[in-house]
Amino acid sequence: MPQQIEGYLPDGGVHREEITVTASGDPVSPASFASRSNHCGDVLWTARWHTADGAVEVAALRAPNDASWSGLLDLLFDRPHHGTGAVAGYLSGSICDRPAFVWSGSAGSVTSRADVVVDWQYWRAKS
Repeated sequence: MPQQIEGYLPDGGVHREEITVTASGDPVSPASFASRSNHCGDVLWTARWHTADGAVEVAALRAPNDASWSGLLDLLFDRPHHGTGAVAGYLSGSICDRPAFVWSGSAGSVTSRADVVVDWQYWRAKS
């Protein structure tokens, strides 16, 4: 996790949640990730994540919060929704987005699910 971001201050401590991603293809986000009613640039978040099973890969993405214009544009224009599958990584976004994860596959594992540990922190713009 970054120690500082220019123009922003940490807003609370680091949050942690374990989620389960399945081969259904549906994106999964931490249930306790708070959607906030700020302007998109007022609050950022940074996240790090890893799968519990190193043979299973997931792809991370920034999913739109319900009221996000970018989410509506993504649906209308069918933009790519996620990156390459991996067993760990970092992700960041504005409060108009939330971290989400989709199944990417497994190498040598017979499972069709992945437990993913996600740590994230909110950052608020300096006044």
